[in-house]
Amino acid sequence: MPEQVVKGFVADRQKLFSGGTASRLDTEVALGQWPALLSRLETQLERDGDFLLGSQPSIADFAHYHALWFVASNRAVADALEPYPAVRAWMQRVRDIGHGSHAELSADEAIRIAREATPAALPTDAISSPTGLAAGQAVIVNAVDYGTDEVAGTLLYEGAEEIIIAREDERAGLVHVHFPRFGSVFARHEPSRVSGRRWPRRVLQHSIGLRPSRQPDGAALICASGQLDRFSLRTPCHV
Repeated sequence: MPEQVVKGFVADRQKLFSGGTASRLDTEVALGQWPALLSRLETQLERDGDFLLGSQPSIADFAHYHALWFVASNRAVADALEPYPAVRAWMQRVRDIGHGSHAELSADEAIRIAREATPAALPTDAISSPTGLAAGQAVIVNAVDYGTDEVAGTLLYEGAEEIIIAREDERAGLVHVHFPRFGSVFARHEPSRVSGRRWPRRVLQHSIGLRPSRQPDGAALICASGQLDRFSLRTPCHV
């Protein structure tokens, strides 16, 4: 990988984690906890079957695998997995699932799809806001752990698991942005707090799916994996 790419990535990660509650675990603490955590994973796999929750893979497998992939892929620390044969065999089973299929999509095409889409009907199971907000109010939402850029919009829906706000973009038009309730904080919008920000990149990277929901039959859902002009098709996305 070119040095300038590595430097750019490191700089981006530093900005991503600035201002949030997420912090880097001390190396000695991580090494001290490793045997306990991996032994638990080993025991669970020996007891429950091929995957963490039984005979079929689930999001639990993918969530655990991605972190261990970094260990397995780093020759300096890969040996740390050697004492755990069930974990290594499970990682191979997850790896064998593969990456599915994908199709290239240009930035212009992604924006066109978003612009021509009409947001889907809102869920009907809204809850009474514990913060006293009401649909139609101007709000600001941001992540609390990392990628804490503020996103301003109009509150449309509060559910037990997610928050939906509406945003207008000069290129993409009207879109609904879905935030997970856990890990997000939202409040009434004070115009002086946000000036001209549009589609903050790191918030869009924080597992927030853009749902241009009037999709052509068979079309894949667009999720944000960068700035608005850098869409790619990724999974998992909400349907």
